[in-house]
Amino acid sequence: MLALAVRNTKKLVRSQVKEQNIRIGNRFTKRGNAAFMASLADVPDKETVSILCPGAGTGILPAALVEHICKSSGAVRFIDLVCYENDAMLIPMLADNLERVRKRCKHDYDVRLRIKIAQEDFILKEGCVHPDMKRKSDVFGGFDFAILNPPDGLCERTSAYAGAVPEIVSAAISESYIFTALALGELSEGGQLIAYLPIAMAYGAYHQRFRKYLFERSPLVRMHVFADKKRSGAAKETAVRKNFIIKTVKGAAVPRDTTVSSSDGDEVLGECRMMPPLPYEFVVRSEFSGLTLVRSIDELRNYIFMASMPNTLSSLGLKIRTGLTLESRYPEFIFGESGDGRIPMITPKNLRYGYIDMDVSRKFIVPIIPSLSQPNKNLLVIKRVPSRTDGRHLVCGVYLASQNYGYEQISTHNKLNYIDYADEREIDSAMLHGLYALFSSTLYERYCSVISGEGLVSVSDYANIPLPDVRLIRAIGESLSTARTLSSRACDNLVNRALGLVK
Repeated sequence: MLALAVRNTKKLVRSQVKEQNIRIGNRFTKRGNAAFMASLADVPDKETVSILCPGAGTGILPAALVEHICKSSGAVRFIDLVCYENDAMLIPMLADNLERVRKRCKHDYDVRLRIKIAQEDFILKEGCVHPDMKRKSDVFGGFDFAILNPPDGLCERTSAYAGAVPEIVSAAISESYIFTALALGELSEGGQLIAYLPIAMAYGAYHQRFRKYLFERSPLVRMHVFADKKRSGAAKETAVRKNFIIKTVKGAAVPRDTTVSSSDGDEVLGECRMMPPLPYEFVVRSEFSGLTLVRSIDELRNYIFMASMPNTLSSLGLKIRTGLTLESRYPEFIFGESGDGRIPMITPKNLRYGYIDMDVSRKFIVPIIPSLSQPNKNLLVIKRVPSRTDGRHLVCGVYLASQNYGYEQISTHNKLNYIDYADEREIDSAMLHGLYALFSSTLYERYCSVISGEGLVSVSDYANIPLPDVRLIRAIGESLSTARTLSSRACDNLVNRALGLVK
């Protein structure tokens, strides 16, 4: 059944002109992923089960789930399937594929498949109300399963889509989250939601509302992460790809453990890497602040080792701050040379090989308002959004106040973060170099890849980054400050020896 739907979908893709072929080809679920998602469904021991597939496309996901149900259960005699699709180009093939699946169900398994194709927008359909009001589904009542690979276009906060589930919307949001929230509302108690979603929902405060909404109503029981090998970066770490698969169960009690697996590439082919059962609170972090995405046993061990450290930035009185100056707002007050009333500004271009090189792309600003200047103190400067060529999450540079000797004030570019004491103190050289060595090590890069994937590290994640004893940080820094290099290899050697990871 799945093979048939995939084969016909490929014919549709090939029939389009080249540009259209590329555009629509990315919309369909890959065969391996569809089969894997379907395999996550626990088929109840009853005669009739029901499936919801919003944004059904050409029917790949419903075909996979129907096939799994037929093969997995001798008790099921009827399958009620509701598919939503409003793309006129796809509807004829969706109908044809599902009719073929219906015949196979009857012939091969003596299962009757009852199909309804709703040719309308799932989110804006007539009678759409907030999920907590338990809106009644069109024909079959509460569903046993919702399986979806929803569109991921961006919705503005004021759009009709965003208005369907206002609790999850604080700014522009992916419509995939709205599809998921509304699909959850269609499930019966104990209904299973299986979704292929953007990995971004796992990270940071921006998506916290959606995580809270989803996991409060349906605990996470299964998660699969796609990984890939980076081609750049000294450590060649495993990188999270842009999507992942989750399974939740509506109204279920929070489980003790969550099952997590991973695979390389963007399609599940063959065996997955299975993690040992992971505590639910480990995977779904407190206050729904994020998900912990481990992809290997080594990565899990690394994370646990880091979590055992006694300190964090916050506990040591340190704070991550965002650079002050958004250059585009004050172009007339930024200059390429010094002058009366001008102070030096640190920009991303000044960050080179672990240092802040003030001779590269020198810029000065007239601080026309107090918020554009800050005391000239030692800082650990970090790129807010590293580029792909950087090959890592934490791209740092050591800034010493003596580099701008004679200036009491400086400014920092908004595309940078910097670490400083929360009070009036200044970070001394040993502490500064120690923090640089830690943040530039493979150990910390692996940790950040778990909590932040390909995205930027959030302010809250920075505040909670584990740190060793202060004396150890200073000892690492003193050794690094006497070296002639700030390379990641030098940092790895010092950090691993200091933490007892190598003999």
